[in-house]
Amino acid sequence: MPSSTSFVIREATEKDAHAIQKLTSAAGQPPLEGDILIGEIAGSPAAAISVKDERVVADAFGIFLGLAAQLRIRAREINSVQYRAAA
Repeated sequence: MPSSTSFVIREATEKDAHAIQKLTSAAGQPPLEGDILIGEIAGSPAAAISVKDERVVADAFGIFLGLAAQLRIRAREINSVQYRAAA
C-alpha cells in the first residue's frame, strides 16, 4: 500500500481533462496546452504540467510534497530527449 507521501507521474489522458481543468481553475490559470503530465498523490490528481512550456498547476498538497518540482524535472528530461532526437 503506497504511503500518502508517494506519488505517480504519468501522461495525462482525455479522462484527466476534468481534473486538470479543476487544478487550473483553482490556481486561476489558463488551460494547459500540448502534452501534459499529471501527478497523483494517493490516486488523486494533485498537479499537472505542460511539457511544452513547463507551466505547472498544483493544489497545496502537490506543492507541499514537492510534486510540482518533480513534474518540472520530468518535463525537462522529456524536452531534453526530444531536443537530442531532433538534432
